[in-house]
Amino acid sequence: MEDFPLEVEVEDCSSCGEVMDVSALPPYTNVQCPSCGEHSHVKCQIGAYSIISRQGVGGMSLVFAARDQTLGRKVAIKLLNEDYSRDTKRIEEFEKEAKITALISHPNVVRVYTVGQAFNRYYIAMELVDGDSLEQLMQKQGKLCEDMITRLAIEIVEGLKAAHTEGLIHRDMKPGNVLIDSNGHAKIVDFGLALMTSGGKAIADEIWATPYYVPPETLQLREEDLRSDIYALGASLYHALSGMAPFTTETRSTTELLKIKTDVPRLGKVTSDVSPFLSEVIDKAMAFDADDRFQSYEEFLAALRQVEMYFRTGNEPEELSEPTKSRRGQRQLKSSSVLIAVAVVVTALIIGVVTLMTTDTTPEKVKTPVVVGGEPAEDPGIDEEAMHVLIAAELRIAQTFLTQGKYMSAHERYLKLAKNKAVESETMYWTGMRSAISAWLGGESQNARDALREILKLQAQSGREELSTVDKKLQKAMVRLLGLKSIPLEQVSQLNDDLDIMILFASALKEWDQGRWQNAEILFLTLKQAKTDSDQAGLEYYKQMSDAYLADLKLLSPLKEGFDPKTVEQAKEDLVDVLSARNNLKTKGRAPFNTLQWQRQINAKIKHIEAKQQRAILESKEQRENAVKYWAMAKSNALRALKQHDFERVVKELKKVKAISEDDKAWRSSILYLTENAVALYKSTSVALEGKSADFVVKRLDGMVEYEKLLGAKPEGLLVGVEDREKLLAWRDLSPYTMIDLHKKISIVQLSEDEKNQRREQLIAYTWLTGLEAKARSGAESLADASPTFSKRWKACMEAVN
Repeated sequence: MEDFPLEVEVEDCSSCGEVMDVSALPPYTNVQCPSCGEHSHVKCQIGAYSIISRQGVGGMSLVFAARDQTLGRKVAIKLLNEDYSRDTKRIEEFEKEAKITALISHPNVVRVYTVGQAFNRYYIAMELVDGDSLEQLMQKQGKLCEDMITRLAIEIVEGLKAAHTEGLIHRDMKPGNVLIDSNGHAKIVDFGLALMTSGGKAIADEIWATPYYVPPETLQLREEDLRSDIYALGASLYHALSGMAPFTTETRSTTELLKIKTDVPRLGKVTSDVSPFLSEVIDKAMAFDADDRFQSYEEFLAALRQVEMYFRTGNEPEELSEPTKSRRGQRQLKSSSVLIAVAVVVTALIIGVVTLMTTDTTPEKVKTPVVVGGEPAEDPGIDEEAMHVLIAAELRIAQTFLTQGKYMSAHERYLKLAKNKAVESETMYWTGMRSAISAWLGGESQNARDALREILKLQAQSGREELSTVDKKLQKAMVRLLGLKSIPLEQVSQLNDDLDIMILFASALKEWDQGRWQNAEILFLTLKQAKTDSDQAGLEYYKQMSDAYLADLKLLSPLKEGFDPKTVEQAKEDLVDVLSARNNLKTKGRAPFNTLQWQRQINAKIKHIEAKQQRAILESKEQRENAVKYWAMAKSNALRALKQHDFERVVKELKKVKAISEDDKAWRSSILYLTENAVALYKSTSVALEGKSADFVVKRLDGMVEYEKLLGAKPEGLLVGVEDREKLLAWRDLSPYTMIDLHKKISIVQLSEDEKNQRREQLIAYTWLTGLEAKARSGAESLADASPTFSKRWKACMEAVN
């Protein structure tokens, strides 16, 4: 592209008028005048827009806040930087962004108003969003609460859906391209990398995206479609919810990035602050294979709305329409698929193991070294009896960790033992269940669910064809615990043995973790009534932990109704209540998570209230400045109309604004009093003279013309005769002497005394306004003797206007 022609651009210093050459400076540069030394911004006018402030700087452009000089609204100006303004391809892309965004009309997509060129640069004028980007919000607050992110996610998907309806994919979804307005609503910006699709698909000719959020198919230069934007949004939400990017590497190698993206940890693995329902939605959106993601925005929205409904009502979401896929490109094993057969084992073994776990008997010393979590069955030096002793020892270690409150250590021990090929089927199920219980007690619900899946997967891979009664009971319980639906009391209330008691406790933990506290309370209370003839120590432990959860429920129940503080002080009182409750909690997981969510909500409310107060202060200041400006304009117009005797206009000008200072208020009130009386005089005169004619000399205000015939009056003025024609002479063009003479002729005999005084007051006001102040004072003194109330009004009026 040819260089722009060199033009000399000059601006005058706002302080001293010195002419400054600003040709080489970028827009909105702060310069110092070489003459007077004062600082000012130059090149502030972009087309019809006046720059107010700089908003941000990107790789290709600068963004300013500006005011539309025509419509008076604030806008955002996106200005292509100087280098790219000389690049034909970038100019075309910049114009394409404007056209693409203008195609979309949706409340969750920033609107484009116009495009143009100024200072040899191209610009886009668009909607100015008063608020932070999602990225800025993450930088300020770290992890963001899941209910807010779910609501924003729904709005973002709605915006992307609107874009897709126009045949567009965004291709650069990231936290920085989502703005949050002052009402907390999301707006998508920056369609600079967007593509028009053909049949819903498109292929880019270059990779230009943010590594954390870019979908795998973009890195491979394969076809992209709406599922690519779903991946990028999923990765952005992952970052917002966990407080960390999906990975930390700084590599720019597409090969390395692709490898990393196959092994991104599930959201539930990196944070315990997110419900399993939302975690599964995010995991599915981020599936490595596009076929494993949501296949439409409708499907994505349905899943998000189920989660949103769960946050509002506590009703469980339905199962996702397709299994959630891991980002390794593999399906997770669904619990409903585990319809397997396993070998029959000796029931006495599991009973013996349970007994060893809950008693103080020290296991017999074994000569063969114990390898925790290893595979002792593969060592031919260990016989079956020794193996049973080793298993019992491992169970005692896990149980010790559990009773000491080292829940995750217990979880790992139980799980390693369950995965040990030496243990029988029933022991595998039993230790797997204990592993899940330990994880729930430790507040790591995702680990609990992973443990259950792992056990079901191991059993499915074992190839056994028959199930024992114990196997069936445990397997059925695990499938139920993995489901999203609530566990009814009748399914777990038959407590025939210790196994039923353990399943009941696990079910109560699952209900508690998923926020169904009322159901959990019923299950915990049921367990407290349970009895056993064998594992008394185990039952007492379950009852002890049930008491802890019930105590936390009592502590949190007054708080779970939510918070709606109207002031910062009220919000801080709510915060004290939440923090006090949190410090007294006895359990981990859902209870601390809820208090943390409430704390974040209240802190967000405090920020919202403070921001609202700040906006109110700024708006009040702006309103005051505008009021001063409008008053000055109205007063100027009113003074001009007074000189022209256009009293009706004076009334109109002064009534549409309010005065600011006390002196101005008094002046406005007095001038309105005088002019309203003058207008009332016009009206009473037109009524008195309507349809009446007489030989009467009527003079104009300018004294140039006299009329000798009065033909009557209308609300607009007098009717006079001119060469056998009727002419309307406006009241403002009438000589005040003529008005005074007219009222000497108009009979007021039929009027009451109050009406006569009112007519006199109108004439006095008119006389004063038309410059006959001596006559006005004389008439006022006369009327003051007859009307003390008029005397007070007139005195106050004269003090204000003189």
